[in-house]
Amino acid sequence: MGYKEKLKQILNQFNLLKDTLKKKIDEIGKSDRYSEEYKVQLINEAKEEVKATQDQLTKEAMKVIEDAKNKILGEKATVNKDQSFDLKLNNTLKILEMIGADLNLEELNALIQPFKDDYYTMKILRVIFVKGGMKGINEIFGYDTIDSRLQSLDELGRTISHVFFGDIESANTLQVSIALNYINEV
Repeated sequence: MGYKEKLKQILNQFNLLKDTLKKKIDEIGKSDRYSEEYKVQLINEAKEEVKATQDQLTKEAMKVIEDAKNKILGEKATVNKDQSFDLKLNNTLKILEMIGADLNLEELNALIQPFKDDYYTMKILRVIFVKGGMKGINEIFGYDTIDSRLQSLDELGRTISHVFFGDIESANTLQVSIALNYINEV
């Protein structure tokens, strides 16, 4: 089961907890047996009773997100960086500095080719291309799906923590549901 399905299950459990609490609060509010002060006390006690479960669901959701991020981070390949790798990289950086803007797409691509398997080196070279205003950035480097997926998961984590950590009675779980629908699980 993917992380989206796990998060949807946790969201369903959270909504069930929220509905159960709402029913209990409604029953307390409708009761004629209690004074208004005692109703407030009972409502606060009911919220405290679900707090541990709410915290547990929040921790589970954040763990699922962290696991998904770690899986994505595992896709970031690095190569064995020996002395020849460093020498090639230094030569490439010098060439880019001196005549990089004058090279055509084919020449730039050939220059970058030895580093294609190293995520971090390619990320740095991409920044150098962007700052140097060189052509062919998208053709050579493509779209960085790893960082965009991590960014989406970070945003989802912030949304979940904002919704789940707050007052469960007023939690807007629709935000989490919408955020889950817009994330690609790739």
